[in-house]
Amino acid sequence: MMRRAAALITHNVLWKLLSFAAAVMLWVALVDSPELTTSVPVSVEFRNYPEGLDIGSQSVDRVQVQVRGPREALSASNFDRTAAVIDLSSIRQPAERTFDLGRSIVGLPPRVSIVRTVPSQLRIRLERHLTREVPIRLARPPEGWRFVQAEVTPDTAIISGPESQVKQVDYVQTDPLDSGTIDLAGDDKLIHAKLHAFVENPRVRIESVSTVDAKLLIERIRD
Repeated sequence: MMRRAAALITHNVLWKLLSFAAAVMLWVALVDSPELTTSVPVSVEFRNYPEGLDIGSQSVDRVQVQVRGPREALSASNFDRTAAVIDLSSIRQPAERTFDLGRSIVGLPPRVSIVRTVPSQLRIRLERHLTREVPIRLARPPEGWRFVQAEVTPDTAIISGPESQVKQVDYVQTDPLDSGTIDLAGDDKLIHAKLHAFVENPRVRIESVSTVDAKLLIERIRD
């Protein structure tokens, strides 16, 4: 038995010694590796979004997270799955809630800890989701021209979003008419154009149309 035990110990002894030495060196490197602190941007994600409600407050899309760990763990690619996940399951009606972002961070790399988040909290106002029909308004004609007749199809658009924001929108506006479309050699022109429509309020979106067909009779303003 003693000979068998000795044979097991001495078998491939060189490889065993090399493996042991590598393990010791790796352990020393990890133990002696100084911890660094850096700041990384992470996205804000919402879980269990309540049906029929919308975020009415100005919400941030990303937050800065100050983290601490060994240098090799703080590579930017290690934070691809890190995010601040806000769980809205407790909200079923319009309300304001404050969430601690430090407790919402998920997907941190191993051996990395959070020092703080900037901001440290996120306050969210949830409002009723509102849908509304508003007129589509043409942008002003190019300088030196005016509309004699203007027909836009469709002439209304459906918008939606948080109730307080949707109520502030009285109309949807088109992009300006490209002056290059107009033959400046003439004094009046009948123009057919396809124009994009937009809402200036970023919290409100257009649900029905993104472009309109415009039939315009314009004339040069004479002095």
